[in-house]
Amino acid sequence: MSYTLYSSPGACSMAVHITLQEVGVPFTYVPTHIGKGDTRTPAFLKMNPNGQVPVLTNGAGQPMLEGAAQMIYLLDTYGDGSLLPKSGWARAQALQDLMFGNATLHGAYSKWFWCMKQNAPAEITMHAANAIQNLWGQIEARLETSGGPYLQGKDCHIADLLLSVIANWSDQFTYGPHTLALLKHTRARPAFEKARAAEDVAYKIAA
Repeated sequence: MSYTLYSSPGACSMAVHITLQEVGVPFTYVPTHIGKGDTRTPAFLKMNPNGQVPVLTNGAGQPMLEGAAQMIYLLDTYGDGSLLPKSGWARAQALQDLMFGNATLHGAYSKWFWCMKQNAPAEITMHAANAIQNLWGQIEARLETSGGPYLQGKDCHIADLLLSVIANWSDQFTYGPHTLALLKHTRARPAFEKARAAEDVAYKIAA
């Protein structure tokens, strides 16, 4: 099976790109720049009427939407259970972390980006930024007790990779030493570097 990934450089879709590199299946990467309107073309909207990345299509051209679903599918189908445990409590915890990154943290950034785009009042924009900083504080507290360097301890899961993609969206937030260690370890993975280089994304966070 060969896949095609439509991903906007550095966006949340990069986590799916990393996942494809991790599992080693054949795929084609199609740069799909949100800022250039690539997700609003008739051809793209036919695949995803919401005009969002990532879109993953299989050999038959059938699209799968939603990045978390794509990552779970790829790891369940081709993974060895390391980035996403196959069953039990360990899997439940790994999925919880993935949803935290995909829904809670990503959602907080979306609100903050919207505030800045709409020139919202400064106090509202600051409230949105503070919400993001609070979430990174929660991540740091979690890492302090996990045994690190990852959320679940010594094993890197897909959520750790997603957090590292999201962290690069802005350099204005403060990251604790445990979070910086997580970012350093995830960025050192060959799959992360291959996806970053293919998408031509500079990493802003010094870890």
